[in-house]
Amino acid sequence: MDTNVTNDLKNNINKKNSINFYCCCICFCKYIVKYIFIFIIISIVYIIYRYSLATYGSPFINSNHLININSYSLTNEVNNSNVLTPDEFYLKQLTFEKNKIPKIIHQLWKGNASTIPQHWEIERIKCLKENSNYIYVLWTDDDMENYMKKFENDIAYKNYMSYRYVIQKVDAFRYYILYKFGGVYIDLDIGCRKCLNSLIDYANTLEVKVMFPETRPIGVSNDVIIAAPGHAFFKNLIDNLPRYNYFYLLKFPTVFFTTGPAFVSLNLAYYKEIAPEDSSSIFIIPIKLYASPFAYFEHVKGSSWHDDTTIFLNWFFYESTKYIQVNMNFIIKILIIVIIVIIVLVILCKYRSFLKSLLILCMNKCKKNNTDN
Repeated sequence: MDTNVTNDLKNNINKKNSINFYCCCICFCKYIVKYIFIFIIISIVYIIYRYSLATYGSPFINSNHLININSYSLTNEVNNSNVLTPDEFYLKQLTFEKNKIPKIIHQLWKGNASTIPQHWEIERIKCLKENSNYIYVLWTDDDMENYMKKFENDIAYKNYMSYRYVIQKVDAFRYYILYKFGGVYIDLDIGCRKCLNSLIDYANTLEVKVMFPETRPIGVSNDVIIAAPGHAFFKNLIDNLPRYNYFYLLKFPTVFFTTGPAFVSLNLAYYKEIAPEDSSSIFIIPIKLYASPFAYFEHVKGSSWHDDTTIFLNWFFYESTKYIQVNMNFIIKILIIVIIVIIVLVILCKYRSFLKSLLILCMNKCKKNNTDN
């Protein structure tokens, strides 16, 4: 008698354990189905979006627009009469028409001109040749630090020296010199397709005092900036540099949000809210004039401040388009298989009571057969 009771208890415990295990599996499947379904929806939307961009136009610069380094010779002569060092630039004490964009080109580099990589040096020389009537100043790291120490206040200098990455200092310094002197700032990985006179004259005619290039998918870039000296927006940028000086764990977000394009774009949106009457003095250079065969500028390999995070983001948002185009049929097949799996899991969850009863019935039959044997 005691043996039978013990066996019954064991059987009940085993049955309860089996049912509990089954219930846990069902709950787990529900969560899996839920999150897989969300992931599939997001993936489908993303694939459709990227495929449409690949079909009707891509936001990044076409490789055909990049420069063939071998097609340009460094032996081309450049008129050096307007090429000045920062010290020479100070001594000249140049005066320009008030509220007009002066014809000065500023570029920044960590050392002297002889250490600039060849593919960037080609672009620098092209800009000099296309704009031979412009004053040209190349600022080195030492020049930038000396300027900040000599001409800016202690708070600005301490904030400048506190930046973790050199590119943050380079970003910040361009805002200081454009506020002080005005002119055209151009990154060394940006070349000039043609003379900038027509763009500058157009801006001065319409009383435009600041120009930023449009960037995709949103905001403006800071690799080319054109400005009249003393504009209030640059004063706003300079004042906000210490407030945005945070470390975001990785190099790319730290640069991007503290001194880079996101910093400029956010402050530009804010400035237009607090000074709407001055919005007409700021002009956004359209993509057609910034990054196309008809543009004033051309791009070579650069983005020296980008790290592995940027490489991943660039692949995810841009290069994945090419992969999707080539493997669209394979991706569709995979999505169909995943959708079928989801449907099966949904059915299993929906009819879990019936399946539970069926499982119990099968277990009982198995036990009965074992007992009979």
